[in-house]
Amino acid sequence: MQSRKSFFMAGVLICTLLTASLPGISVRAEEVTDSTEVSDSTEVSDSTEMTVDSSLLMGDIFTTAVSGDSVKLQWEAVDGATGYEIYKLQEDYELLATVTDSFYRDDTAAYGSVHKYKIVPLGDNNTCGEAAYVTFDHRKIVSITGKKYSYTAMKNDIED
Repeated sequence: MQSRKSFFMAGVLICTLLTASLPGISVRAEEVTDSTEVSDSTEVSDSTEMTVDSSLLMGDIFTTAVSGDSVKLQWEAVDGATGYEIYKLQEDYELLATVTDSFYRDDTAAYGSVHKYKIVPLGDNNTCGEAAYVTFDHRKIVSITGKKYSYTAMKNDIED
């Protein structure tokens, strides 16, 4: 994870340096942090009695900011899973959707807020795996407004 952040920040720095001489250019970078936890207790959306199947193991969940109020959750497909229930923490975890793909897009993730999700893999014959949790926190970390930067000024800065 650290190498991805370093690579990201290096890209922001290069982009900033390249666009600094262009008037009216604005560069904005956002950091996405995510963390995944697995829980021992699993609840599902309806009152159907479910049996926990320990072979339905969720791996890491990755989050990506799609727009100002949209986030994409993505994970590696779980062997034996027939679907996934996606929950979002409001006051309690509330069911957002049941999906068969190994991704989900939440279009209600307000910019600048922390969003917590729970994903439960579903199996055949009323079985489910243990829930995996992820926290999505995107915030503005760099905001640079372009300004004129002449060749002479840049040359003088390099020589200093």
